[in-house]
Amino acid sequence: MEYRDFNQLKKQILELLKHGEVSTSSQVAVKMDASLTNVCDCLLRLYRLRLVDRHEIETGAPGRPSYTYMINPRGLDRLAYWQKQGENNT
Repeated sequence: MEYRDFNQLKKQILELLKHGEVSTSSQVAVKMDASLTNVCDCLLRLYRLRLVDRHEIETGAPGRPSYTYMINPRGLDRLAYWQKQGENNT
């Protein structure tokens, strides 16, 4: 995946989550028809940028933890900024 496509995927994920929906990475991947690996990478980057919040899900199974993700106010501001930039470029 090219870096430009990766940025587009980050915007699309924020757009999907902007309606207050709480989703797992698997749910996001299915809704976006994107690879789970790419979605997980994007969600982790968005989390590290503090644009989304996440909460660990208690699965009771050993292994890697599972998380739900939701957009936060900072993420909404960034999404609005990106949309405004897109309007200014047209």
